[in-house]
Amino acid sequence: MFARRSLKWGLFWCIVLVSLLPRDAGAIVVCGEILATYRSIPAKSNGNAGFDECAGVGTYGYQYQCVEYVRRFYNAPIPGDPTFASAARKWPAIGAAYRYFERASELGLASFANGQSTTGLAPDDIIVFGPTVSNPFGHIAIVTAVSSTAVDLIEQNFSPTGTATVSFTRDGSGRYTVADRGSYHVLGWLRAAALPIVVQPGPGEGKDIWTTSVFSYAPGAGGPGGGLDNDELVVGGWGDLYYTLLQFNLTGMPAQASSARLEVFAFTQRGSGTTAMQLDRITAFWDWRIQGTGADRERLWWADRPSAIQCIAGTLPPCTIGQWYSIDITGLYNGWQSGTFANYGVQLRPVPGGDNTWCEFYSSDYSGDPSLRPRLVVAPASSRSVVTFEGLPAGPFFTGVQPPLTISGVTVSGGQVISAAGFFQAPDRTIVYGSSSAFNCPGCLAVMTVTFAATASNVSFFLMNGFGVPVTYLVTDDTGSETLVQLGPNFSGGGTTVTLPSREIRQVLIRSTDVSSWDFFIDTIAFDSN
Repeated sequence: MFARRSLKWGLFWCIVLVSLLPRDAGAIVVCGEILATYRSIPAKSNGNAGFDECAGVGTYGYQYQCVEYVRRFYNAPIPGDPTFASAARKWPAIGAAYRYFERASELGLASFANGQSTTGLAPDDIIVFGPTVSNPFGHIAIVTAVSSTAVDLIEQNFSPTGTATVSFTRDGSGRYTVADRGSYHVLGWLRAAALPIVVQPGPGEGKDIWTTSVFSYAPGAGGPGGGLDNDELVVGGWGDLYYTLLQFNLTGMPAQASSARLEVFAFTQRGSGTTAMQLDRITAFWDWRIQGTGADRERLWWADRPSAIQCIAGTLPPCTIGQWYSIDITGLYNGWQSGTFANYGVQLRPVPGGDNTWCEFYSSDYSGDPSLRPRLVVAPASSRSVVTFEGLPAGPFFTGVQPPLTISGVTVSGGQVISAAGFFQAPDRTIVYGSSSAFNCPGCLAVMTVTFAATASNVSFFLMNGFGVPVTYLVTDDTGSETLVQLGPNFSGGGTTVTLPSREIRQVLIRSTDVSSWDFFIDTIAFDSN
């Protein structure tokens, strides 16, 4: 039998049953051998390590367990790795592989429950398999292709080729169900829905230009002031002023952002150095192509520049040549999207007194490298809330009667907070909320109640069986929905994420089908606010 490794790095565990890895009896399995590759990310062999890892702990976890590949594919280092602080994805320690599904919102991922979701799988999705009697940690893999009836996967520490295919069906209501893979049941799939959305228009789509206060740049001169609609954007001056104006089309963009950044690429400078800048919110309509007082419609004449007010207090730093210049405009973006401000764009101008200092950026008309055009990078704000019991005082045993517990608009009652790690061999070994008739639990009820301060949708929670035998649980909500959940013994993966399909839920009731004797726990309540 294989030795079990410490759970010090529990998030990297994906233990696989050896019988699921058929090989010739005399086959030599090389640790780190590339089995398959997808999007230039290779899936590697875990050798003959089985329940262990064959190459120690790397940037993305235990090499080469299944979670290590998923974290490497999504470029999410482990929290202890030196690259974690600068990583785009800061995924926390999760625990067993199957728990990635219930904690998807913490990873910036959208979750789709198997058998309930009307959103099908897509390439790059993470597919999550639940625990089994022999593997209480489950499994995760990456979707590489989708047909009308099946999905192809790439994975580590499961199939000898690093690839697999699983079938799915779609019922009359449009719900997708992925078939079991032997004893492994698919909990659902995850998608990087919260990745930043990048708006980067090109020629004919972008609206950006520079204007200056003295020289017009028009044939035959004229003025005062003008500029050019060309492949650069200029901020600075030398006894005069050069302003840059930009406006992005926000149609179809998220209603609210957790982050929004305006980014322009500084490619050169003239004069004695670069200039510090200030950012203004433009407060009136402008479009040099259809209106203005100048001699032509080829430039934004200085006299036609729109009104604007400073929207970021203080001074922005000078640009650095050869680098992106990034400005946080989250508040301004959310103001545009909420209707607080009309979206007429922004204006960059030099700070006073910076004679012969400049910053020059590529415009949306730049054709040399389209990736260096101005861009708006928006990370959508998630409406999904997650409630856990971490940080609450709890011991390894039930204590006295506890009143209903309210956390972030969610009230739970009928049980007590307890430390599962000291109480039983649970798949969740953190602080949980439980109720039991089998142990001394004053005030605990056969029915646990979860109440939401406002209506909620896509409600899910992690449910655990406290008994050493299989038990069936009944979950109901105030919309009339009922769900039966069968859980194995607590020492054999007796826990699962329960997802309720109803919308506008106010209250959820959880109980064993045997109300004369009960012992169960919940954790990680997640929901979308309506």
